[in-house]
Amino acid sequence: MNSQIQSNPRQESFFQMLHFSICPLLKRNSFTYWIIIIDLMHYFLSLAYQQTTLFTLRPHQKVLFNFGQLYPIYAKSEFWRLILSLEQHKNETHLFFSLLFKMHFFSFIEHSIGLKNTILLYFMSGISSTLFQAIVSQQVGVCGSFHIGAIAYALYLQQQMLQKCSAQQQLQFYFDLQVSQDYGLTLIKVLIVLSIMYITSLKFHGILMIGSLIFGIQCMILGQYFSYEQKKQSQLQLTNSTQQTQLVKYIYLMASIIVIIIELIVFFQQKNHIEI
Repeated sequence: MNSQIQSNPRQESFFQMLHFSICPLLKRNSFTYWIIIIDLMHYFLSLAYQQTTLFTLRPHQKVLFNFGQLYPIYAKSEFWRLILSLEQHKNETHLFFSLLFKMHFFSFIEHSIGLKNTILLYFMSGISSTLFQAIVSQQVGVCGSFHIGAIAYALYLQQQMLQKCSAQQQLQFYFDLQVSQDYGLTLIKVLIVLSIMYITSLKFHGILMIGSLIFGIQCMILGQYFSYEQKKQSQLQLTNSTQQTQLVKYIYLMASIIVIIIELIVFFQQKNHIEI
């Protein structure tokens, strides 16, 4: 009886309802959770900076610069901007939708490919997208181009997982994730909302759209290498350990690494021709 009461949605708290509806896969010991904490700490530290107007909840432009905003020219000598810009948000709207993205999509990706693979994916793709922006654009702004690419990757992951499952296994898959069978439709809806908000409210430059498309392709490449968690493999019967499949996965991984190496070469070549 107690278990029935606890599982009754009418007995859940407001925060439990939010967690169930927005981020059912987000856990406190996950990489996504701590990235969200770092994002919040970075943002509120920038708000607490002496040159920040607290009433607007928007860091001053000079504060953004001091806290790692990606200036392509300055990035030629200040390499730390390539990483810190991943955690930076220029206003409260940007922060809200970035956190919503991480809670809903990135937690799903981490649940699918595991902790180590998620960390590798986050930094490889993040650095790659910031390098792309620093190379081809002189526009000032934080690099959020990997958001749309990761959303596409989340949709790709779900499609690949469900294609290899029978109808009964698909129902079991949804049950294990504690979400409804409309999860794929929810992903598409949020994708549309995020795209509209980025284009209208956040002044999402065209060069970042190109970067997000390139990152999306890179996610597909990396996704072919990353394997699902062993527990989910046995549950969904997705295990495939043939030598040919493993060889293809390593080829995809090397292709992604080559992309980053090419970006680094071009980046340092430009550095030699630009006066700081």
